[in-house]
This record gives sequence, C-alpha cells and structure tokens, in this order.
Amino acid sequence: MHLHHPELGCPVAALGSETHRQEPEVRSAATRRIKDMIGLIERQMPGWGEAGNRDKAMAILACLVGTLVIARGVDDLSLSKAMRRAARQLLESAAAPTAAPSPTH
Repeated sequence: MHLHHPELGCPVAALGSETHRQEPEVRSAATRRIKDMIGLIERQMPGWGEAGNRDKAMAILACLVGTLVIARGVDDLSLSKAMRRAARQLLESAAAPTAAPSPTH
C-alpha cells in the first residue's frame, strides 16, 4: 500500500521533500509526528532506553522513509524491489541482537 498508494501510506515519505516549503505550523506538526515515529521505533528495540538506541531509531526511520521515496521514484520495477529488499536486509541485521563478547581466559 505504501509504495503504490502514497495517499494511504506514510505522509512523511509522501510529503517529506516538500515540508520545508510549508508554513511554520505545518513544519511543527511534521516535526512532532517524526519525533513520535522515532519514539515508536525506539520502544520496539531490544534494550529500550539504552544509550545509542535513539540514534539507531532515527537511522531506521531515515532508512524506511528514504527507501520508500526512492522505490517510488524509479521507473525500474526490479530496482524498486531490490532497494526494498536491501533496506529490509539492512534493517533486519541492525535489529538482530548482538552477541555478547566471549570471555577471555
């Protein structure tokens, strides 16, 4: 839905590149929504509240939005699918729990 029907999907991906041209009230509302999305992502992460998770959440949001914008913008279906697959793999690896370092003897 998000890819083929921007009007039904994420407004940040649909309107993000135009938001900076809007009135301050619109930009303020967009900022609040983006902060909400960062918080939502952060709360889903293992170790919620740990240092560095907010930065990871912001990077994840940027990856999600950027991937959708690019995947919509190209006229090559295979490139669009490849972009989404690559982003999914990156996000899955980022979300995977990190292994604890093995103790040294």
